[in-house]
Amino acid sequence: MEAAPFAELPVRDRPETVSAADAIHRLLREMILDGRLAPGTRLREVDVAERLGVSRTPLREAFVRLAGERLIRRRGAGVEVGDTWAELEGIRHIRMALEGYATRLAASRLTEADFDLLEASVQRSASLPYEALQERVATNTEFHSRIYQACGVPRLVTEIEKYSEYFMSESELKQLDREQSRTTVHEHGEIVAALRARDAGKAENLIRSHLLDAFNKSVSRQENGR
Repeated sequence: MEAAPFAELPVRDRPETVSAADAIHRLLREMILDGRLAPGTRLREVDVAERLGVSRTPLREAFVRLAGERLIRRRGAGVEVGDTWAELEGIRHIRMALEGYATRLAASRLTEADFDLLEASVQRSASLPYEALQERVATNTEFHSRIYQACGVPRLVTEIEKYSEYFMSESELKQLDREQSRTTVHEHGEIVAALRARDAGKAENLIRSHLLDAFNKSVSRQENGR
């Protein structure tokens, strides 16, 4: 399979600077995870660099990172997309375990300033237009990070952030209908309520259930699109 999806990318989705290895990595990872680059798709360095409008040096760095995440694998002189279904299942377990435990730890450490931000985040999510994808992703990221960053274990935070973008991107949000989006916001509210009550066990269970639901929706959409 060839990397044809790159030819269809709107200009705004392309990395803005030729040296932005982080942006290239994020873009390619998102395209792999949301199914635009299906398992087995060949990624030729020259073709991908030309289609994304980037130089080959940051692209190579992005390939190295994706290979380290086992999302691509070497095939001859190039690379191809790997078995993302199996990798996503593994990532699901890792993120649920790490973020669930961080939420448990955070329950006794969150301050009034933290709760003010979390409650404002829930309110902002509820009021944002359905079409405001970038703002919704940013608000969701802010919500989750404020909780796990309060866990008091910097190494745990670092590990969580390796997987924090896997199931909530603009392309993922585009696939949620309005009712599913409202459900996500409601779940955030329940998580905040449990944390306010300092109920560590309930908060951990809620965040695990929330992440599992996001994962299942993501995989279901990709399987239906195959």
